Amino acid sequence: MLAIETSDNDRVGAVLYRDVDNNEVRVRARAIVVACGAVETPRLLLNSADRHAQNGLANESGQVGRNFMETIFWRSSALHPEPLGSHRGIPADGICWDYNKPDAIDDVIGGCRFNTSTGEVGLVGPINYARRIVGGWGRQHKQRMREMFGRVIAVGAVGESLPNADSRIDLDPEARDEHGISRARIHSHLDDMALRRLSFMWRQMPGNPRGQWC
Repeated sequence: MLAIETSDNDRVGAVLYRDVDNNEVRVRARAIVVACGAVETPRLLLNSADRHAQNGLANESGQVGRNFMETIFWRSSALHPEPLGSHRGIPADGICWDYNKPDAIDDVIGGCRFNTSTGEVGLVGPINYARRIVGGWGRQHKQRMREMFGRVIAVGAVGESLPNADSRIDLDPEARDEHGISRARIHSHLDDMALRRLSFMWRQMPGNPRGQWC
């Protein structure tokens, strides 16, 4: 997609794109649905600036791309003293919703959820154990692999950030794609609420002296 054209009657006139032969194509329609995702939608609208929409299409308020909402993650892993067989099963086979209510965390609006994350931290196979968990070489290394394999316990937490004006999508002033169209640029800002949410996630994790995962 190259841009959306406007017309003199304050309506969308056409959509511009390039086909497989790199020819520019203009398509007119009675209605156009813009559904390119949280990054590409504002990129398209901002790149569609013309004499009818000098700051970008539908951007009279200056809010296109603003208040970009991100997902916050935390992952913690530790070695358990006993074999768990943690290399078996699907990557996330259990979810804790205890803290997912809007008022579940003190001084934080909105909650978070916890899940097993051994697969997500990349510790489901012997090669990763050999490279990241067990040191040494030769017979000693092989013996330690037998002892340690399947003992990693990993917990992940996921929470949503609230809208804030400092997290936004705009156009990169220099980077362009193969069609010469400005690429999207992501500005990511963790405000106090997001930091408090992350701090709560961390405090529940195994390995933390105060951790008490549900």
